[in-house]
Amino acid sequence: MAKKSKAVLEAENKILRKSNFSQGLTAIIQTFIRVGGAVAIVYLCRLIVGDLAGKQTASDIKFTLAGFDFIGDGLKPNEIVAYAVSAGSVLYGLLQKRLRKNTIEKMHVRTGNLEKMIDPKRSSSNLTTRGDTRPEDL
Repeated sequence: MAKKSKAVLEAENKILRKSNFSQGLTAIIQTFIRVGGAVAIVYLCRLIVGDLAGKQTASDIKFTLAGFDFIGDGLKPNEIVAYAVSAGSVLYGLLQKRLRKNTIEKMHVRTGNLEKMIDPKRSSSNLTTRGDTRPEDL
């Protein structure tokens, strides 16, 4: 393969810099949209609650989720936070497990080939392509 000239390398570098700049700018804009949307929702809820504060209305507003009453005899705010953190932690763990297994599956063939290059007589552990124990070994 022939070496690239300085002009070609500089042109490629300029294109890569523009591409990286646009990707960074896009990420910043997406973050502002997400955060701005969350702030707008909180602000609008504050306005609604502020208008109803101290006034007697014909309707009762209850915050329920999956049968739990968050106001009155229901869950306390610290319990809500504890449940939310617990659920988020479990979800995070499950997503990380899936990501790890997907990565193992992608690298399975390449890793096997590299190991065979180093030691052709190497035996296999007979794990599945996702890194799980074989069902018959359970």
